[in-house]
Amino acid sequence: MLEFILKSTYDLKTLPHSCQLWLRFSCTMGKLTLVPSMKNTNSKVFFYVSHMCISQSASEIRKLQVLPWSFGSS
Repeated sequence: MLEFILKSTYDLKTLPHSCQLWLRFSCTMGKLTLVPSMKNTNSKVFFYVSHMCISQSASEIRKLQVLPWSFGSS
């Protein structure tokens, strides 16, 4: 199982709310599963719409590589 957590910041202009987006990947015999979830981290109420589109499929996975990814500048 692999989890990615994206956290919003106060200087983010596109989503001015404090939230976390969790993406959980799991791979079992012949099945790759992605489970997204959104968590509100403050008391402000907001609504969001989620849309996922499967763009590729694979019948056999031979190699899985996770590369470091940076969001924004530090």
